[in-house]
Amino acid sequence: MTPLVSVVITTKNRLQLLQRAISSVENQTYKNIELVIVNDASNDGTMEFLDNLKSINTRIVHNPTSLGPAGAKNVGIQLAKGDYLTGLDDDDYFAKNRIEDFINHIDGKTSFLFTNYIFFDGTNKHKQINKKKTINFETLIKQNYVGNQVFILTEKIKNLNGFDETLEAWEDYDLWIRLVKKYGAAKCINNHSYFINQSNSHNRVTNTKQIAVACKQLVHKHQLTKKQTIYQELNLASDTKRKLNIIELCHFTVDYFSTIRFLKLFVKRFFS
Repeated sequence: MTPLVSVVITTKNRLQLLQRAISSVENQTYKNIELVIVNDASNDGTMEFLDNLKSINTRIVHNPTSLGPAGAKNVGIQLAKGDYLTGLDDDDYFAKNRIEDFINHIDGKTSFLFTNYIFFDGTNKHKQINKKKTINFETLIKQNYVGNQVFILTEKIKNLNGFDETLEAWEDYDLWIRLVKKYGAAKCINNHSYFINQSNSHNRVTNTKQIAVACKQLVHKHQLTKKQTIYQELNLASDTKRKLNIIELCHFTVDYFSTIRFLKLFVKRFFS
């Protein structure tokens, strides 16, 4: 089986990092790939570089004005012609066997596939090990165990109209939730084939304020229960490195959590 796989990269003003990302796709052991690159109004020479790119089967679009992360990703999704689709952030990169491993694990029974990650900051690397091998709605609503990329039938993601462009952040988390709601559980492949850049030397796409707004948007959109909402508050604290004060602790625990139970959950999330 050699289905066509679309790899979508969105980019804005990260030319040097983008070149590394593209190379990691070019070097895949699985070769039936189309590379879809969406240049989201870069002004650092990205347009000129892409216009002269001689690579594998590549489709390129230049947005005249920035559409933001979700909007740019949706442009790429609509352009994708592959049977399957996956994404790659412009500051991250693939291990050479990533797509091949996904192809070998297609079973037609799960909503989508995802993997473990390797985080790096330019000097050090450390592996993230996901103990949750199967993710359903009840599990996913507690925490984004999936991360920022999946491998999925293209038609599934198009059927849900891709990423929600009204969200300030967490558009990936929201889409994964919608996918497992509609198509069932997702499965984690036991490898580390995606490298996530945690360096602070390049511009971050979202900021703390946007993440805080996105948390409220997600709770409202999915009509989360009080218990489910508390998990999103923990996710917010984790993503923004925000310290929770005693007033917030009391607010979280009133009516639906004992203080001891909440503290156990807090310690497990941040210190285990």
